[in-house]
Amino acid sequence: MPTNDNLARQYQENYSKLPDRPKIDVKQGHEASDMKHSLVRPGLTKLEKLVMTLFAVAFMGLSLFSISMTSSLTAVSQEVQDLQQEIEETSEMNTNLEQNIQELSRYDRVYGQARDQGLENQNDRVRKVE
Repeated sequence: MPTNDNLARQYQENYSKLPDRPKIDVKQGHEASDMKHSLVRPGLTKLEKLVMTLFAVAFMGLSLFSISMTSSLTAVSQEVQDLQQEIEETSEMNTNLEQNIQELSRYDRVYGQARDQGLENQNDRVRKVE
């Protein structure tokens, strides 16, 4: 493992060349040297208050817009479902009526109705035209 020994030496040489960093007092959180001026955060400026107010108003406006659009979307979705149900019912009704037409227009039924009304089949008077 001669390469690891060489790497460790290089690290030690590079680390020793770094400048000394100031020591920080852990208890107080600042440099141990005499720091006479402490940073005091001033209150919010008018611009910061204005920007925060604008963001709050924009957030509220977008929230209300989102709620409004969601309710509109729900209403439109309900209308679409109602129309689809109405289309299905109409389609089913049309299918039933077509079936009734087929049943009522059968040859034997029409022939029976004609016979009941006193009509006769006169095939000798019927001509085929081609």
